Amino acid sequence: MTFLKATITDIQTPIEDVRCLSLKPAENFRFQAGQYIRIYHEEFAPRSYSIASAPHKNGEFELHVKATTDGLVSRYLLESVTEGETITFDGPFGDNIFHPEQEGPMLCVAGGVGIVPLKAIIEAALDKDPLRHIILLWGANHEKELYLGSFFKTLEEQHEHFEYKTVTEQPVTNMIENTVAGTEFGKTHLCGPWGMVEKAHTQM
Repeated sequence: MTFLKATITDIQTPIEDVRCLSLKPAENFRFQAGQYIRIYHEEFAPRSYSIASAPHKNGEFELHVKATTDGLVSRYLLESVTEGETITFDGPFGDNIFHPEQEGPMLCVAGGVGIVPLKAIIEAALDKDPLRHIILLWGANHEKELYLGSFFKTLEEQHEHFEYKTVTEQPVTNMIENTVAGTEFGKTHLCGPWGMVEKAHTQM
């Protein structure tokens, strides 16, 4: 197992229980959009976090950390770390990734913080083809949890074939049937609670 180091270069707190960390690896770190890493701390068991950004030439990447009742590492990242600190991690892991060779319309369906790897995949897809037709459906329990709303609305303004739709207080899967009608998607990415993902599969 190879452990890597990364320095926290920026911290943003879009809502009370979510922190967005920008990280610069100490050495070359290659990953694909949609993958995740494991973060290590000497006092806690390792925890996995999806990478929230597409690969960039400067090597930096982004993590979004949400508070959980039993997440000791998450609590540490939310409450204790500061800019300039170093974290230890390994990876990348995961095969729900963006494939540059795939073409055609793309459907992304996210529940809650399942938006994180899909943000990276959407960024990578639009970097490769700014005119690609992409539909993002994002569901959350409350409006405030849609903390990336301004980011995706900006993408809508910049990319005429990118569509951003949200729903609160009801399952995001309720939007799928009308969205997929009449469109043959080249690729579908799902991320969120298992029940949501399972139901979404039955509606494709």
